[in-house]
Amino acid sequence: MLTHSTTPPTTKRRTSRLLRYSLRSLFVTSAVIGVLLAMYVVPAERQRQAVAQIRAAGGEVTYLPTKSKWRLEHLGQDYATSPWRVLFNGNASESSVYAASRLPTLITLHCTDSHFTDAHLGLFATHTEIRELWLSGTAVTDDGLRHLATLPHLQSLDIAHNSITDEGLNALVLCSSLEEIRLAATSVTEVGVSRFRAQHPQCKVYWSGE
Repeated sequence: MLTHSTTPPTTKRRTSRLLRYSLRSLFVTSAVIGVLLAMYVVPAERQRQAVAQIRAAGGEVTYLPTKSKWRLEHLGQDYATSPWRVLFNGNASESSVYAASRLPTLITLHCTDSHFTDAHLGLFATHTEIRELWLSGTAVTDDGLRHLATLPHLQSLDIAHNSITDEGLNALVLCSSLEEIRLAATSVTEVGVSRFRAQHPQCKVYWSGE
């Protein structure tokens, strides 16, 4: 026996159209939420966790001034601004150094008197905003200094009390923005220092050989 639908064709079409619109709106909303998560939430949470690790190891973190008081008050500092300075005073751990390398906005990094190695220095090779890098009394060698060639804004470098020779000093030839370098208690020679000064006449060299 044949049965006939009691729903008018126009109602079916309207229902189908509404369903399509609802699914499309759902997809658009999901995409917008995904973009917002990728742009704000994920980086902010990654930054917050990194800062927490650094501070747990005894390191100091300084943030840039915020331009959004609303974000600062309602979402927290890591949603409003970014760290520009990290200071380790002989208390840098392996995990805290890796945490610092997850902060791409760093301008200043002090990691003196610690087991900061060439491999650690390589983690910061893409941090192109770094201007001040103090690594006195660490495990950095000539090989590690090659990573600094990718830091175009580096102005102040302290590599005193390290196993650095003239070869390492030559690796800094591309660091044209250097304004000061500290080389006390290294193995660089007068020849190496003279060559470096000729290449970087604007840079003040502090060297224990003088």
